[in-house]
Amino acid sequence: DGLKWKKCRETNRILASYAYPKDEVVFMDLADRFLNGEGSIRPELFKDGTHLTPAGYEVLADALVPQIERLIAMGPAKSAD
Repeated sequence: DGLKWKKCRETNRILASYAYPKDEVVFMDLADRFLNGEGSIRPELFKDGTHLTPAGYEVLADALVPQIERLIAMGPAKSAD
């Protein structure tokens, strides 16, 4: 469990370091929403340590919906032409 999350955090750190255009890509590290204070997964959010339960999907949706709404409000991306 701990090794998997360590690898996940390292992968997230690398991805977050890339210089994405802020109006095209949103990077969100949501790990803390799925872990308890000791750094272990919140078991009520996972079926098997990897796949989310309905409660886990609610946590995910609560994080994603505001970003999706923000991107929709921005309108279509401008063409590079």
